[in-house]
Amino acid sequence: MVVNMGKLTCSELTKLGFEDFAVITMWQSGYYNSSIRNTVVDLYQFARAAKTVKDFCKTNPRATVMSASDRALGITMPRSR
Repeated sequence: MVVNMGKLTCSELTKLGFEDFAVITMWQSGYYNSSIRNTVVDLYQFARAAKTVKDFCKTNPRATVMSASDRALGITMPRSR
């Protein structure tokens, strides 16, 4: 599977199986944390954030996953150059 993270919608995210969902959210966490030079992984915090984004996506299916993360978590995801 090839995923354009800038275009992935919440509707698509919520239809993924557990393993694909985990891969997508892990990528997103790494993408964000890399931008702020954070090398620490708090698995409890990661799981809570992934659930928060998924819950947000269930009620906002047309949003992109990147914008859902911005809004649901109150963070600014870096944008590709």
